[in-house]
Amino acid sequence: MVDELSLLGLPGEVRAKIYHYYFQVDGGYAYDAECDKLQTVDNRPIELSLLYTCRTIAREARHLPFSLNAIEFRTLYRPELNNLAGCFNLVATTYQTLESELVLLLASAGALTPEMRDQLAMQFPDFGSQLARSLPIYEHKHEYYTQNPTYYGDRIRDRYTSRLPDPDPSVSSLRQLRSTLCHQTQDALAESASVLYLSSGFYRGFSRIKRPYSGDYPSWSHSFWKAEKTLSSALQLLATQKPADFERQIGKNFPQWDGSYRPDEFLNLRFDHWAIPSPSKVKHAMDLLAIGDVWHLPGMWYDARSCCAGDDRYEMCPIIQPHPHHPVASGVQCREKIRFSAVANAIRFLETRLSSEQRRDIRSLVLIEDFPSVNSPSAHAQGLATFYRENPHLRVERRVDLMGCMFPAVASPTYVANYLRNPDTYPGGSETYDRGIRSRITQWLLDALAVTDVGIPAEAFTLVLQAGCYKDLFTDLFQQHIHNEIAWHRAFKALHPHINIDGPVNWRYLIIQDVLMDTQEASALETLANGTSPILRSDFNSGVAHEIDTIINDTSHFEPHEWIHAWNSAKGNLEQAIHRVDYNTRLSDNFEIRIT
Repeated sequence: MVDELSLLGLPGEVRAKIYHYYFQVDGGYAYDAECDKLQTVDNRPIELSLLYTCRTIAREARHLPFSLNAIEFRTLYRPELNNLAGCFNLVATTYQTLESELVLLLASAGALTPEMRDQLAMQFPDFGSQLARSLPIYEHKHEYYTQNPTYYGDRIRDRYTSRLPDPDPSVSSLRQLRSTLCHQTQDALAESASVLYLSSGFYRGFSRIKRPYSGDYPSWSHSFWKAEKTLSSALQLLATQKPADFERQIGKNFPQWDGSYRPDEFLNLRFDHWAIPSPSKVKHAMDLLAIGDVWHLPGMWYDARSCCAGDDRYEMCPIIQPHPHHPVASGVQCREKIRFSAVANAIRFLETRLSSEQRRDIRSLVLIEDFPSVNSPSAHAQGLATFYRENPHLRVERRVDLMGCMFPAVASPTYVANYLRNPDTYPGGSETYDRGIRSRITQWLLDALAVTDVGIPAEAFTLVLQAGCYKDLFTDLFQQHIHNEIAWHRAFKALHPHINIDGPVNWRYLIIQDVLMDTQEASALETLANGTSPILRSDFNSGVAHEIDTIINDTSHFEPHEWIHAWNSAKGNLEQAIHRVDYNTRLSDNFEIRIT
């Protein structure tokens, strides 16, 4: 007989209250990357002793730890994963850009038949208009480069191999990589990341490599998730229904595969965006894509060098003339901290450390994207769909630190070492937030809204843009800059209702189509500001709409070039004075620093 004074002698509703009090922890649980396990948010071990007192209590209460406590994950950084994270980012970006260009090349050659286009349009309703927008621009560039091969080859060669130390060990891998890439892929990687010059002496960082926010790729969609999903499906369809064309094009790009790999092996080089892959898989992809021996570069320490004082700071820009290095300036060395996203971190843990029964007990995940991470993190939430299907009670809140994640203090490691060694010699009175801010923010918004495409309920997922202590900055940014862009978008549509900003190329208005906010972006930003979707929230005032009558009245008689000039003059930039202590702290978030 059960002792009346024992826990099991109490009524069930009383026991339930005791269990609740015992297992619920203030703040819930958090993943600890150092020990690779869950702890309380204040870094104490989770207390579960009561579960082991007897079978009855274990049966009654085993679901409570996860059902009562939210589980928090943050971006994942470990020094031993640095090479993996950096090279994974390089491989994924190279593959995604090649994937885009292969679809355009094959479509231009007539391989993408009307029937195939209709088939894709059934799954992706915007496919037809996106192809009509991207293909003419691509064909125009491709024709020019085909007719001017010497100019194009000399331009790339001169930019990335002139003034090289002789002999330079990276030259052979550079030439091999160049031989595998189509012109758009060369341009994207060269202009955005200078990865076509992969020498440790000129390493500029793999953490910042990302698909471009401008150029041909976004014509598919400003939601990276939708764009890449469309392109991946199109390439799969081409490989299946037009195998001869597909194999011929792969053979042109990768002649070194002949006799070793089938052309459809290219499709196997695609990774899930949220993956934390094995080193062997990433190295295999690097080998097949002819990227070269660069695995070690992210893990190296980089010195301050006076000759690199002009290297890039925020966004990567082309190195017009690589240069021989001056001797190392002693004092400071830096190494990138390259991270996987909080979503990728959570997925890895849930899949490998918890049973399906434990996962079904979870009610709340809090995913904190506090720092930049690899492989288009805005599109990672779609990887949670499996857990929603398994557990309909799951709710996820994804918090994105605007300053830490979208606008981090980043640069090449050598630049950072130079800056830290002698900060007073560096200009840097302000950080400028220009038109690129809109694309960074809208990509996150659009990818979040797209989670419903994979079956995630809108009421069960929330993206929160967090300004933190920078609330005034981002409130001003939205009100002055982003709402101004929305107003010009709306004004142009009112003035020219016959022009489809998002549709096929209109050569007369092409420059406006290229730079003006598109309808997807405007809609997502207005959804955030108006609070009309449960998916989007912010912790700051995201502003109110600008009136458009003045713009309409002032520009109604303008030619396209005059309209663009007026738009460009009106948009301006938002600058914030650098607080040096704050900036140094933000640098240390993204770089390991040691004094030599």
